Amino acid sequence: MLNDPRGKVKFARSGTSLSILTNGVDYSDFSSLEIEIKAIDERLGVPSDLKRSEFNGMPAMERDFVIQGSRIWMIDFLIGNVSHNLMYTAPRSRFGTELDRVKASLSTYQPLTREMTEEEVLEHYLAKARRLGRLFIDMGRYEEADFYVGDGLEHHDSDPVLLELRAEIEERRGIARR
Repeated sequence: MLNDPRGKVKFARSGTSLSILTNGVDYSDFSSLEIEIKAIDERLGVPSDLKRSEFNGMPAMERDFVIQGSRIWMIDFLIGNVSHNLMYTAPRSRFGTELDRVKASLSTYQPLTREMTEEEVLEHYLAKARRLGRLFIDMGRYEEADFYVGDGLEHHDSDPVLLELRAEIEERRGIARR
């Protein structure tokens, strides 16, 4: 999505990627991050090895799971009201050969401390709802898409992108029922 204000970077090569996503959230306590991560994992429906961890001296949530032939390792932590998601993805056969190097590289990540305004947090929230709605539509998982689009619309009921996604979900569900 071109109008996504969240901070993001991705390095990819031959099916392997390393990415960082920052996202403004409406909380600043670790327990809320933990609850959100658990809810996302549950919603995704993919078994993961989710555990409390630490990243550069900060409390973090770490997870490891397999989806569509790739193994994914993520670590999430919070600075103020900004969540940071660091992710490494690789084909299952190559995952372990680079994991230590990836973790060493990510340990050099030095996030800036910055409090987000309510308006910025809302825009980040909507961008996340748009992105996840689009992703789940593309995967043909309309119930999950509708969950994220509906959640975004609860925060901004006239968001044009979310309204378009809602219409697309309904259209695709109608086609799938035929």
